[in-house]
Amino acid sequence: MLLLAATLVQSSQGHARTFTRCQLSRELLRYNFPRSLIAHFSKTFTENKMPRPIILLLLLPATLVQSSQGHARTFTRCQLSRELLRYNFPRSLIAHWVCVIEHASGRTTEKVTNHNNAYTSYGLFQINNKDWCKKGRKGGHCSMKCEDLLNEDLADDVRCAKRIYDRVGFKAWPTSYAYCKEKSLPDLSRC
Repeated sequence: MLLLAATLVQSSQGHARTFTRCQLSRELLRYNFPRSLIAHFSKTFTENKMPRPIILLLLLPATLVQSSQGHARTFTRCQLSRELLRYNFPRSLIAHWVCVIEHASGRTTEKVTNHNNAYTSYGLFQINNKDWCKKGRKGGHCSMKCEDLLNEDLADDVRCAKRIYDRVGFKAWPTSYAYCKEKSLPDLSRC
């Protein structure tokens, strides 16, 4: 059993704090660290591989800079449901949106799908560069760069997804919506 996972120096309080492996993961998630880095930290911070605190202190600023630049995020169903509600999606459509997003992107913001007909879909909502965004520059009906759909900042993704839905409804996501119509929608009652 792991007793110690990491020792972080908290400069504001001037004392060291000890975390278990789970506590460290929760703490890093709370500060929106990328899950890939959290997994790396969890593997690194074992009893046998515990780095010296000074090494950790050197790694944390680099990690903070990297995480502030907006990395990919994978949501659970409940997290996604809460995010959609936070962005004022109608409560009656949340299960539909979760299903469509789950089927289209696997609930991850970094998903990129290259289609046979020479266009590409990006991000959590799988918004395509055929009509809605442009690769490498702002453009399309959403007037945005497609690459901006690949980070944790959902504000621009939501704006575009709502614009798409207002114009054509779920028809913009035909495969996902057909799948969701045939299957039962996800149960979000425990969220």
